[in-house]
Amino acid sequence: MKLHEYEAKEIFKEYGIPVPRGFVTSGKLEEIEGPVVIKAQVLVGGRGKAGGVLFADTLEEANRKIEELLNK
Repeated sequence: MKLHEYEAKEIFKEYGIPVPRGFVTSGKLEEIEGPVVIKAQVLVGGRGKAGGVLFADTLEEANRKIEELLNK
């Protein structure tokens, strides 16, 4: 069985396993609280090495990086 990260986190939550707060989006954000990590949801390994994990400190930077991921 292959799961996206967000799907696995939902299962963990159901069993009381703590997971970092997060959400799935497919477009622009309206607000963020502090620095964020933006992750492509793909069913392959090596996501970070392939540029699928990005970091942002501001809302503008986060939205720019989301666009980068969506346009790959």
